[in-house]
Amino acid sequence: MRHNIRSQSCNMYDDHFAPESNILGEGEPQEDTSVAQYSYEDEEDDGDRLDDEDYGDDENCLDGDEEDNGAEGDDRIQRASVSSGGGCRRICPKVDDYDVLLKDVIQEAIGHFRCQVVTSRPFPSSTRSEARLLAQGSWAAACQMFETDITWDSNIAKLIMSRASHVRGELKTKARSLVESMYGFSSGKSQKIIQRNRKRAEDLLNDYNYLYRRQTPEGRKGFCQHKITQKIVNAMWFRDAEDEGIKYDRYFLMASHRMLALIFTVIECCIEEWSTGIRRKINFTAQKFKPAFKRIFEMLIDFEKQGGGEVLTAVRTSLLENGRFHAGATTEAEDQRDPMSADAIAAAIQDFNEHGGLYEGSSSEEEPEDAEE
Repeated sequence: MRHNIRSQSCNMYDDHFAPESNILGEGEPQEDTSVAQYSYEDEEDDGDRLDDEDYGDDENCLDGDEEDNGAEGDDRIQRASVSSGGGCRRICPKVDDYDVLLKDVIQEAIGHFRCQVVTSRPFPSSTRSEARLLAQGSWAAACQMFETDITWDSNIAKLIMSRASHVRGELKTKARSLVESMYGFSSGKSQKIIQRNRKRAEDLLNDYNYLYRRQTPEGRKGFCQHKITQKIVNAMWFRDAEDEGIKYDRYFLMASHRMLALIFTVIECCIEEWSTGIRRKINFTAQKFKPAFKRIFEMLIDFEKQGGGEVLTAVRTSLLENGRFHAGATTEAEDQRDPMSADAIAAAIQDFNEHGGLYEGSSSEEEPEDAEE
């Protein structure tokens, strides 16, 4: 049964939903690795800001106060009324403002949107409709999931699109403590510790040293195989069998180049926080780190073009396979059972006929007799 509900309020989009297949694809997504297709230079930035610590203060609220919650300029929605005293009263559309069915659809759409952002467009520009296209595809998938046909409004669109900054901030937060422990940074005021931290940050950021599994006298080993990458993947998308990497597995069949580039950009940001020797907070802004993301993405594509395709394919495949194992989720192949054999079927029919029908009584009633035999 399909429901046809128009959501509350206002300012409806004139354009129709893009077909889900155009946005989400069917089966394994065919990633476009052409740098030219992703025109970073053409996207407009408004000095967007994201405080990594504040991404999740209120998941239900779309808050437009840039300095308070760090929502990015591309995604933030300024909805304020100015009082006579010059103050600002924020009006936040919330997921909880909607009825149960609509709330469920919105949450499902947000899940799809978050996954699309990290795997296909880590820095979508709402000014160029990228974020809205992702949101439209996410909304279509959510409506299909609940077998409903709900028309969204601008408030719902904003609720969904605001999650682009949220998911990047969440990724940065999860990576931050891992960078400190796994790359050997230390907190302390002594000059020895400060100098060691500064030198370590410099060495790690030099020529992508932070991506290698280990340094040996013979050279660097294990490109893109540092254990921190798997740790971040597990913490972000594969904590358990209900996490996004399992629930929205269509996006996580193989780690995309952009997903890898986003993770590596976040790691660089966290390492840069130690560049003075004392960790100082660096906001993971699109304005600052979109160029770094582009550089890393192009590096991965160039590495592949220069003959490293097999290496990257193995890395991209193993990260998500290991993530699924960490989450405790079985693959479809592991969960399948062989069909009943023809011999077993024939034997069961023969037994029924020879016995003249069903056996009387329950299995438990026959256990003593069977035991004596």
